Amino acid sequence: MSRTNSSNPFDSDFKLRERHPNFQDYFDKNDSLSEETRKAFPHRLDVPYGPDALNTIDIFPASLKEAPVFVFIHGGFWKSLDKRSYHFTAKPFLENGCAAAHINYRLAPEATMGEIVADVTDALHWIHQNASDFNGNPNHLHIAGHSAGGHLALTAATEMEAKGDPVATSLKSTLCISGLFDLDPIRNSYLKEELDFDDATVLNFSPLRREELKSSVPTTFVVGGDETNEFLRQSKAMHDRFIAANQPSSHLVLSGLNHFDIVYEMAAQEGLIAKQVLYSIFHD
Repeated sequence: MSRTNSSNPFDSDFKLRERHPNFQDYFDKNDSLSEETRKAFPHRLDVPYGPDALNTIDIFPASLKEAPVFVFIHGGFWKSLDKRSYHFTAKPFLENGCAAAHINYRLAPEATMGEIVADVTDALHWIHQNASDFNGNPNHLHIAGHSAGGHLALTAATEMEAKGDPVATSLKSTLCISGLFDLDPIRNSYLKEELDFDDATVLNFSPLRREELKSSVPTTFVVGGDETNEFLRQSKAMHDRFIAANQPSSHLVLSGLNHFDIVYEMAAQEGLIAKQVLYSIFHD
């Protein structure tokens, strides 16, 4: 795929709304499916886990105690979107007796990448501490994220393990859907002015650029076959790095799917991504 003429060489990789002019149709569908999910399952919205207005979690309790907990982190290039539009991703897991939690976090550029990752870590701590209140098993957490959320899921999980955080042992699987794991191309794109990543941010928060990156948690990297070069490259490179380090990893390229419609493979039990996560949950 050739890149468009631009002063920023990676613009065509990240200008997803130009690539998909009907992007609003996807967002509308997300909202509609999420509303259907809220109507079908009991839930608690905007439960605080920290002091900021965006430090909130939406909870879908399980019907029985000690249920696995599905945790979802939304994307939006770390600067936009909201957890409430992705409630539909929990549907197949709720149908199988899991609890679910959707995380919001502070957004760039007001928040630094370090603060955003800290928010996700704090949210995972809150979920671990309070899981029994919504019939969840605090030691059976499965985290997933889409796009920037995939980056945050992996970064939080690996940082917690590296620091010896006891909550890290409660994480049983990580799923990164269309994730971003190298921030350097971002700062060489049209996003550089808004996100303004400096050298330290690129080094410290790019899993592909970290000298040491350890994970004992089975991790799945999923990307659509119709996504751009960078999304395809980064998911494959991240998987290859895990395999080279003898760390548990799998890599799926879903033919015919793009950056926006790939999430629907998590919306129903027959979806390829839902099947992958359900297998991880019930066969770990």
